[in-house]
Amino acid sequence: MENKFSKSKTAKAEEKNMKKLERLHKLSHGTREKLEEKKLLLQIRKTQREVDQMRDRLSAWDDEDEAKRERERQEEEEKKRKAELVLANGVKKRRKRPGPETWKLRGAARPAHEVYDFDVRYVDPHMKEHEEAAKRAKRQVNVLKVYRGKLGNEEAPQPVCRAFLSQLMQLGMLQLEARKFKGAREAFKECMDLDGDGNNAITTARQRLMRLFLEANKPASARRLWEKFPEDRSAWIRYSAALVEYVSWSILEEEGSNQQTAEDLLSNAIQCNPFCAYYIAFHPKFEEVMEYADEIEDADAGTLEEAIEYCTSEQIGHWIGTDGAIDWIRKAIRCILNGGVVGKCKRSHLESWSSILTKIEFEYESSQQEQDNQTEQQHRNNDANNDDLSESSSEPDILMYAGMFRTAMEMIQDSGELNA
Repeated sequence: MENKFSKSKTAKAEEKNMKKLERLHKLSHGTREKLEEKKLLLQIRKTQREVDQMRDRLSAWDDEDEAKRERERQEEEEKKRKAELVLANGVKKRRKRPGPETWKLRGAARPAHEVYDFDVRYVDPHMKEHEEAAKRAKRQVNVLKVYRGKLGNEEAPQPVCRAFLSQLMQLGMLQLEARKFKGAREAFKECMDLDGDGNNAITTARQRLMRLFLEANKPASARRLWEKFPEDRSAWIRYSAALVEYVSWSILEEEGSNQQTAEDLLSNAIQCNPFCAYYIAFHPKFEEVMEYADEIEDADAGTLEEAIEYCTSEQIGHWIGTDGAIDWIRKAIRCILNGGVVGKCKRSHLESWSSILTKIEFEYESSQQEQDNQTEQQHRNNDANNDDLSESSSEPDILMYAGMFRTAMEMIQDSGELNA
């Protein structure tokens, strides 16, 4: 009887423990993800507040107020520097006794000219504030309108304008990470409009906006974007245009789209960046040899680094996931190399990859030799700058990427895939 009772008691205890574990599991399930989501939302709100404050500041720009702000900042930095020196030297700073000018008198102790308007020295604080506001309104300039399209140029008030563009880009990236496509689109579009349409743009808002349109499956918006910038030579714009046009012509068979238009866009993309065409067409070979691709960020248009960054991003998934897109670009490459015609692209455009890599390797070795000579001279003068050396070594190694790309191309040529 006792054994049965003890067994039932043990069973009840085990059942109770199991319920506790289940409850703990339910309560803890997704906690880490929820915390990360909340952190992201808080960061978005913080960045949004900073953007709004900076927008209000630029919309009512006052040179005198900004000069005053800069003086106050410098004074604050000077105070901090002196305080740090005092702490470092271990000397206690003696506090001075405040003088009469700091006294704040109230009631009957206040001077007559501050209270009575019949005193010739009396100044109405409301009228004074009104006059200052009127003067400030005459001085204020809406920088966002005056320098629209060239906010990143030197002629605009810097570094505040560039900081505003940077904040807009950060807000767009955070919105994109939170899958809030509408907010991200508005941030990138505002940044793009303020930064300008020319080649002097200092942000990648245009490219980020194109990536967003493809991610959100907005081909019409992507089409309007690339048509707005026909001279843009970025792989993010040109290869996205070719892919969207291919889908419109070959898969959806939409009215107004045809093979010639798609081939013209692909030809334009190849001329802008031939490395990208090879990488997309024969991506399995490149994935075997390409490493450290995540170290490349915001590469210049038409470069090897841009092709690697593009083809190791989410964009390669769009090409692979589109039925027949890889075969289409592969056939185009083979056709051009065999003397065929695809748009305005010539054989020399595709074969230029080798000479470009040779030039990259030569320039890198020359710059490295020059840097080694300078370092040796610095050591001789006992004036070596270790900070500069560490900073230069942190940059992406273009020689390494060039070697990996050349290795992949040799593998493709040896396998005969270019002539298949």
